Amino acid sequence: MTPALPRTRSLVGLFTCLAVTPVTLADTQALQLPNETIKNLGYVRIADAPSLEPPTFTIEAWIRPMGPGVGGGDVWGCAIVNKPTEGGSTFVLPSYMLGWSPTTKRITAIGRTEDGVNFNGFSTTLVQVGESVHAAMTFDGTWMRVYVNGVLESTVPSPGGAIAYGAEDVLLGASNFSGGKLRRFDGVIDEVRIWSTVRSAAQIEAAFQCPLPCTDRASLEAWYRFEGGSLEDFSDGGHPGTMVGSGSFIDGVTQCQDPIVSGDVDGDLCVGAIDLALLLGAWGSTQSPADFDFDGEVGASDLAILLGAWNG
Repeated sequence: MTPALPRTRSLVGLFTCLAVTPVTLADTQALQLPNETIKNLGYVRIADAPSLEPPTFTIEAWIRPMGPGVGGGDVWGCAIVNKPTEGGSTFVLPSYMLGWSPTTKRITAIGRTEDGVNFNGFSTTLVQVGESVHAAMTFDGTWMRVYVNGVLESTVPSPGGAIAYGAEDVLLGASNFSGGKLRRFDGVIDEVRIWSTVRSAAQIEAAFQCPLPCTDRASLEAWYRFEGGSLEDFSDGGHPGTMVGSGSFIDGVTQCQDPIVSGDVDGDLCVGAIDLALLLGAWGSTQSPADFDFDGEVGASDLAILLGAWNG
């Protein structure tokens, strides 16, 4: 009997026994949040954890604004990824926030220090409603930087002091401040990544249109791809999201192309112990993603392919 697999995909193209012809599949799904009016509600909650409170960080996501959202009509705008003090004064800004302003059309980045001082960075690129872009912010303890489509657009000094963290959850698509400043995003979010290190300009540029190889995932604390309509954390961090209100999963907005990796049974683009266990569990099966050589049965030649591609 073929074992249940955590993730499957259609295989396109032909792999020889030990050689792989690179084939790519487009990113297929993204999360759409319906925050058109205050009566509509949709955002993702990620439980607070020490690994989501890094002293230095990189936060990135693909976005497509579809409207002005709710409670974000100022220069700071609506939240894409943030760690806010929910219910707090609009002047109590998030520990960190990557956002988009429907007023200025700019990507926004906010940080707040333990002294209660905030600092902000803004893109020079104007992102229009219906336009898909990749946005990123980094903080190295001294400087905050803002990137759009892999290009550095703003560098802002910190006023000093560490980032102020508390027991707040991380939210995707909302801040939920008082005074009407809900900062709820109306649009599409995809490929959210939270890192506990500062990614260089070269690293951001190299990876924003591409999947992350196994060798480039150190310090990746959370990764939300929304494939299969899932809010799972695709990193090893173990921070699944929970939908609050409603949201839908639509065609992906990224330019990412996932390579089909020969030997990868579970679809994480790595080949390791989990893939080996799944292949052995499917041994003899005539219908399995582990049939890498397309001979109609999982067997010794497929095991050889997996071991030859081992990278995890």
